[in-house]
Amino acid sequence: MYYLLKLGELIPLFISAIMSPQESLEELQKGLQSLQRQNYPDAIAYLENFCKYFPDNESPYFVQAEMSLVRAYRGQGEQEKAIALCQSLAHSPNQEVASWSRSLFKILTIDEKSSNELGATEQYFLNGPRADETNVKIVMPRVADSLKFAEVITLIFPFLAVFIVLFGFSWLLFRPNLVFAGLYSLLASLFINGLFFLLSTWLIDQIQEQFYQTRWGTFNEIQRYSPETGDFLLRFCREKRIKLPRLGIIEDGRPIAFTYGINANEARLVVSRGLLESLTDDEIAVIYTHELGHILNQDFRVMTLVSGWGQCFYFLYLGCERLAQKSKLWYAIAFILALPCYGLFQLNNLSNTYLSRTREYYADHFAITHTGNPNALVRALVKIPLIRIQQELNATQAAPFLVGMQNFSICFPRTSMGAEKTSQLNPQNLGKLLLWDLLNPWSFFLELISSHPLIGKRIQVLTHYAEQMDLRTELNMTQMQQDANNINRNILYLSFFLELGLVSFPLLGFIAGLIFFFNPQFMALRLLNPIFFGIGVGLLCQVAIATLFAGKPKEEDLQSLCYSPYPSPFWSRSVLWQGQLQAVNYKTLWGNPLYFHDDKAIIPVRHNLFGKVWQKLFKHHSSGVLMLESFMEIQGGFKRRLSSYLELKSIANDEISITSYPQLWKLIVAIAIILLAFIIK
Repeated sequence: MYYLLKLGELIPLFISAIMSPQESLEELQKGLQSLQRQNYPDAIAYLENFCKYFPDNESPYFVQAEMSLVRAYRGQGEQEKAIALCQSLAHSPNQEVASWSRSLFKILTIDEKSSNELGATEQYFLNGPRADETNVKIVMPRVADSLKFAEVITLIFPFLAVFIVLFGFSWLLFRPNLVFAGLYSLLASLFINGLFFLLSTWLIDQIQEQFYQTRWGTFNEIQRYSPETGDFLLRFCREKRIKLPRLGIIEDGRPIAFTYGINANEARLVVSRGLLESLTDDEIAVIYTHELGHILNQDFRVMTLVSGWGQCFYFLYLGCERLAQKSKLWYAIAFILALPCYGLFQLNNLSNTYLSRTREYYADHFAITHTGNPNALVRALVKIPLIRIQQELNATQAAPFLVGMQNFSICFPRTSMGAEKTSQLNPQNLGKLLLWDLLNPWSFFLELISSHPLIGKRIQVLTHYAEQMDLRTELNMTQMQQDANNINRNILYLSFFLELGLVSFPLLGFIAGLIFFFNPQFMALRLLNPIFFGIGVGLLCQVAIATLFAGKPKEEDLQSLCYSPYPSPFWSRSVLWQGQLQAVNYKTLWGNPLYFHDDKAIIPVRHNLFGKVWQKLFKHHSSGVLMLESFMEIQGGFKRRLSSYLELKSIANDEISITSYPQLWKLIVAIAIILLAFIIK
């Protein structure tokens, strides 16, 4: 036994002799890279292996590996190992390392204590600390593509769209001379897009003043709300030798912040009154710094250029909304005119989402680098949607800027709209809020069409910055890791693949129709158009399966569903709730937005209630607020896309009983496409 023990002691020495110094450093580098990517299991494996076999325990490389290992243990939720290693490093002869270890030890003990107490007591934002200095150096993880690459790709879309349209007309005019038609289309496309680039800032200015109630404020007014913001604005503009941005304030309680313009000296930085009044000094400062990051990175000018077309269509859409308020006849005319304008505006937004989503990561990195305050940005990103929905319920008019500037704004307008009723957020629930964004397979696909990163992934990156600066974080990563370990991944992925098959029905119908379309024997019969028929049948199958297999409604807690990682964007979860319905006291072309809430949470409601049915439901209201004062029994389907919402199926109490049909419009579209198949043979 003695010789076996001695042999065990010699094995590490033997391995270290075999492993060259270069190979050891490569192992360390792999561990550091894994830590940067927040791949904590791999980071722990590489760093433990390096520390185990590296011969020189006094080497700076060895100390760096142990310090990184503490961070990896903390990120993985292995608090005991992190604390033990941190205590060991506290006795290091290097005073800087010892001081760092003692500071981090305090944070680790707070993390462990709060993790044990969460759930037993109600704790809210911990107001996590910030770095002692600004202009800190932090490494951005690989969460986004190159900003320049995203700008080039995005610039292609408006040019290509105009070129294709013009080439179609040019080919009709100049055929068969395709070279001349192509050259004419190329030059005309460059001219038109250049013209929109020059006019885009002026056009957005007009929308700001005429429809958004924006007024151009003063520097002193902003500084009164946030002295830190004023100091940074002056310092930033002096260092970069640019003019102070034109500071706008939207007189509305719903918070928003955005930047636009064509060069740094003519930039506009606009926030709402709600943002200034609902956030703290440091939160306002980090928001303004984030927007200044767009100016310094120059991505704001590309967004302004490529959004010129969309803003033009949105300007026409808002004009149609005003026209609809005159009479019922004008409403019908305005509705018909507004549909193509709104559709083209959203198409333009969709073409810009790649740049809009990518640039947010870079602006966040800029904000944290120059403020050293990732915790303030985490708080702001969570508070903004929560405050927005509360203000929405009490609003007397619509907020068109939430839609019109959604690609410019700091966060997606409808993010986290199904959430707690309080403007504070329990850290335990904040961790649960991230689980759907980080674990649900659908989140990857939905983020591709989102104008912003999912809030869960964004907060995860900000937490990574806080860890790099050795700050205590708002989000308890230990508790979140425990919650993630309790998730049944098999159920998540099984549900995903079943739902993917359901979503693919129209595509499968299209492919089947395409096969029949190229079958000369079938097409010779001239019975119907197989492509339209296949798509229509696919949609009809979706409606039938969703209706027949909806399941029996269950009484589930609304708040728990909002933070669950399991809900699907396509397959609804049948629920039965007791609560109140409230419609906002303004009307858009699409009707009055409707919300359901109980004593803990609020969620948007999608419905098919119009005309007399709507009047029957809200025949009594108080204080100008359309609200059913008595508790209702609400039955519907819970879904989660970029935010949670309820598909209304029925409402009932002692006085009324109303039914809504969530699959109605899809059924109508399916039947229309099938009929079209018999008309267009």
